[in-house]
Amino acid sequence: MNRVICILALSILFISCTTSVSESSLKNLNGYWEVQKVVFPDGTEKILPPSETHDYYEYKDQKGFRKKVTPLVTGNYLVNDLKDEFVVVQKEGVFCMNYKTFLSKWSEQIKSIDTDQLVLESEEHYQYYYKRPQAFSVK
Repeated sequence: MNRVICILALSILFISCTTSVSESSLKNLNGYWEVQKVVFPDGTEKILPPSETHDYYEYKDQKGFRKKVTPLVTGNYLVNDLKDEFVVVQKEGVFCMNYKTFLSKWSEQIKSIDTDQLVLESEEHYQYYYKRPQAFSVK
């Protein structure tokens, strides 16, 4: 019994120490992101096909916004004036993006982030895995 408790405690400690979010890593949020898969609260996964839209983030000094953009074959993006503004808040080592629009408020926890991968978790415990989109080439 003690062995099981010890293994469980070490597993929890290992998992809690592997989060890769720091104040300095938040600069990686800037730019274009494409959602790859969703992990549901029950642990099942859904791999998503390439999307017609990407998320574009701009972040600086704990504030930023997200826009939905459409990639074009020219390598440019089709954009509009709609954006979701957010504030990044850190509480007990956890970073969250708190959104507020004229329609609603919500929060997403930044589970991990680096130059090539982003993982966000919604308030409903859906995890969204993002990657940097591949540049389109006619060649």
